[in-house]
Amino acid sequence: MGVLLGVMDITDNLRTKEHREAEKALYDVWVEPDLSEMSQYEFKRFALAYERGYEAGKRHVEEIKKALE
Repeated sequence: MGVLLGVMDITDNLRTKEHREAEKALYDVWVEPDLSEMSQYEFKRFALAYERGYEAGKRHVEEIKKALE
């Protein structure tokens, strides 16, 4: 089961990366935390994802403010 989830994770990550790169040009600000060491199936590590997202948001505050002006 672990191998199957690993293959699904790799496949989905590749498709998500391609979609993300195509979409980035549509947004004024792109805030994306680094979750590369996490599998999308690791719900137990949600606190880490939240923390990384919060930190990424803080790093982009000035850019967000500028986009809202």
